[in-house]
Amino acid sequence: MRPRALRNGSLWRALRRLALLSLVCLCWPANSGHAQEDARELFQRGQQLGERGRWREALDHFERARAIEERPSIVYNIGISQESIGQKKEAVYTFRDFLAMPRSRERTALREDAERRVAAILAQLGQLTLTVSPSTAAVEIDGEVFLDTTRVRTLVVDPGRHTVVVRSEGHETFEEEISFRRGRSVEREVTLTARGGTLVVRTGDADARIEVDGEDAGIGDSTSLVAGGVHVISVSAPGRETVTREVEVSPGSRLVVDITPGEASSGGIARSPIFWTIVGVVVVGGAIGLGLGLRASRQDDCVSTICPPIAALRTP
Repeated sequence: MRPRALRNGSLWRALRRLALLSLVCLCWPANSGHAQEDARELFQRGQQLGERGRWREALDHFERARAIEERPSIVYNIGISQESIGQKKEAVYTFRDFLAMPRSRERTALREDAERRVAAILAQLGQLTLTVSPSTAAVEIDGEVFLDTTRVRTLVVDPGRHTVVVRSEGHETFEEEISFRRGRSVEREVTLTARGGTLVVRTGDADARIEVDGEDAGIGDSTSLVAGGVHVISVSAPGRETVTREVEVSPGSRLVVDITPGEASSGGIARSPIFWTIVGVVVVGGAIGLGLGLRASRQDDCVSTICPPIAALRTP
């Protein structure tokens, strides 16, 4: 009579897992460094514990080995250990780490096995694909924080309702309760709104017009609610030069800025350099003309007498 363990396949799965562990162990290269030797010893001890079914202890040894050296063989066996003790979600993340490592012909069978395991686990769980902005935002599911810096994140969750929170410093917090079904994926795109501050602009001129980021903000003085970050203020007044300034408003703060319009604009003809150029030409030309006129007039007066010579026109 065949043992019950063989009828339900559990013994076969255990034997197959041990065979994979042995295969991974054969892929460990020799290394002379002390740290690598420590990692090798931890890995081999983890293998021995796994062969005895002591998966929690094996997981501890594999994780300690990984802290010393990041090797595909270690990562793969961590996933095996996590799956064996029921840490299904953690196993998915670990197998994904393994699958993201450089490919090699020797690890083809292990990659195929890791892909099958991930697919089998996800068929029992749910997935959440989040597109987050800013990418530095932290994601929480039922209070558990998932730290990441990628814009698109795929998280594994148990079936049922879960509270998803996305938060980032200086931004409004996003929170939603989402229902997950077994083997299904939910997608969400979350763009956090920057938390605002108060921007006060004082001009000291009742006629001055104020613009913030190109939008009319008021005349004389203004108070605006703006998002946290850099803003451009422009102040103008009739007959005065426009003044522009960049300021940064911190979320939740109140910033007071004093800006007065510039000096009177130089649009009058008396202050125009073109005018003075023309006037200079006219004055010089006039002086020459006057000299010539005087000389002509004096020559006309000297009809019957000899006139003394006229001194040459001198310029200072």
